[in-house]
Amino acid sequence: MVEWNFEYITKEETQASDSQTYIKELPRNGVISYLDIKFEATNGSTSNKDSYIQDVISKIEVVANGSEVLFSATPREIIRLNWLMLGKYPPGKMSEVPNDVQYQHFIIPFGRYPGDTEYGLDLAKYNTVDVRITYNLAAVNAVGATGFVSGSAKITIACLRAREEGKPSVRGLISTRELKTFTTAASGEETVELPIGKRYVGLLVYCREDAVADGTDITKVKIDLDKGTRTYVEYDWDHLKALNAHMFRIDPTVSMIAYKSDTGTIDTEVGEVYGYSVEVLTDVDLTNDTFTVINVDTISGDRLTINMSTVDVTAGSEDITANTTDDELYVTVRGNGIGNAVYIPFHFKEDLSDAFDSSRYGEIDCVLTQGGAGGTCGVVLQEIFTY
Repeated sequence: MVEWNFEYITKEETQASDSQTYIKELPRNGVISYLDIKFEATNGSTSNKDSYIQDVISKIEVVANGSEVLFSATPREIIRLNWLMLGKYPPGKMSEVPNDVQYQHFIIPFGRYPGDTEYGLDLAKYNTVDVRITYNLAAVNAVGATGFVSGSAKITIACLRAREEGKPSVRGLISTRELKTFTTAASGEETVELPIGKRYVGLLVYCREDAVADGTDITKVKIDLDKGTRTYVEYDWDHLKALNAHMFRIDPTVSMIAYKSDTGTIDTEVGEVYGYSVEVLTDVDLTNDTFTVINVDTISGDRLTINMSTVDVTAGSEDITANTTDDELYVTVRGNGIGNAVYIPFHFKEDLSDAFDSSRYGEIDCVLTQGGAGGTCGVVLQEIFTY
C-alpha cells in the first residue's frame, strides 16, 4: 500500500544573502510526487514599485547527481504551467505596499497529478538531488526603503512524498526544461530544435513585453517534423490561447495590490486586459469635504495607466486636482486564458499511453513566427524520463 505524506523539507529559511543561487539537497530516498516552493520577501518602508517575486528570481531548477537537469524554468514560465495545471493563477501575493510581505508559490510536479503512482521522482535512483533557486532581491529596485528589505528573503520547500518503505514503483518522471530563451525580432522566424529520443507530454511557449498585447511579438507556433514531412500543429497564437482556455478550463483572473498615484502604471500579468476592477483604499475627508476618484486612463497590452483625482466639494470652492500621493489600489484583472503563454499538448489520454514518441523522427523543430521586437520568449518542453 502506497503511503503519501505532506512534508516540509525546509520551512521559512531566512537567507543572509540578497543575491545567490540557493541549494537545498532533497532526501536520499522515497518518491516525491511534487514540490511546493514558496519564496517570500518584505517590501521597504516607502514602497517597492514594479518589483514582484517573479522579477527577482531568475531560475528554479531540480538537478540530480550535480548535472542532470530534471526541472529548469523561469518563475514566470512556472507560473504559467501552474496556471494550466490548477486552472487559475497560483497562490501568491503581489504587492507594492510599504512593509508588505510578498510571496509566490511554485509547484513542481513530477507526475500527472498529486499522488500519481506511475510517475514521480524516485530519489533512490540518484546519488543526490538538489533544488536550486537563483535570485537577486535588487533585480528591479535597490534593497532598502524603496525595494525589498535586505536579508528578508525566506524559502519554504514542501513536498508530497512516499517514504522508502511505502513508496510506489514508478516507471519514470515527467521532466520540465527550458530549452531556449531569446528576445524577439521585428519579423522572421526563430527555430528551436527539440531533443529527440523521449516521449513528449507538452510544450509551453512564453512571450511577454511590457505594455504589448499577447500575440504581437510571437504570432504563430509551428511544430515541424522532419523538415515538413509532417506538421503536428501550425496555429496562430490567439487560436492556441483559445484552445488552451477551453481544454484546461482556465480562470484568466489575476489580483494584486498596487501603490500608485495619478498617471501610475500597473503591469498585470494577464497578457491582454478584457476586464478590470480597481478600488482605492482611502478615507473620505469629511473635515475638508474631499474624496478620491480613480479610473483607468489607458490600456496597453496588460498595462493599466491610472487616473487619480482628489475631488473637493466645498461649497463655492469645488475643484478636481490630480492626486499625487501614492495610495493602496486593489486590482483585479481578467485576461484571455493564461497570460503571455500558449501550451501545445502532446498527449490526450490520461495514462500517457499516446504521448508523442519523438524517437520516430530525425528532427523536430518548434518554429516561432515573430511580429514584434523586444519580447522575452522562452520555450519549455515536458518529457517522460523513464527509469
